[in-house]
Amino acid sequence: MTNAQILTAVILKWGEPVIPVMMGNTLNGISAGMLPVEKLFKSIGLAGPGWQISNEINSLASLGGTKMIRPFLERFVSRIPDDMIPELAHGYVDSAIQQGKLSIIDGFFTFDRDDLVELKKYLDCNLPYQKQEEYVVKIPQAQPSQPQPQPAPKNETREKEEK
Repeated sequence: MTNAQILTAVILKWGEPVIPVMMGNTLNGISAGMLPVEKLFKSIGLAGPGWQISNEINSLASLGGTKMIRPFLERFVSRIPDDMIPELAHGYVDSAIQQGKLSIIDGFFTFDRDDLVELKKYLDCNLPYQKQEEYVVKIPQAQPSQPQPQPAPKNETREKEEK
């Protein structure tokens, strides 16, 4: 498996408890616009009087929330060079833990420190990363200054003769 596939699986597993809720909240906004369809179905007898389209949409979110998100998330993550994914994922989560929270999609979703520590545990188990030792460039030491050769003194008499 690629690092993109592993990271996608980790994020979806970590998000399992909240993804259906988030999807349901998002889809509830859609269901409000579907009220005319609900009324139509009830009026022509396709649905009983207690049926609500929002229940259908919420069950769809709970059953297929992660399945609907997986292709989009994996496509997004796979844009990152695969060998860089572990370093970037750990760095991003470490930084968010230090800040105490992570807000995404313009603050639409916010995860607290405990959520992020749990994500870090998933990353440590499934996408381990150990920081590589960075190479330190050696700088040449300055050599003790040696006397520079002096130009030979000009022979003034010879210059005068040539003129």
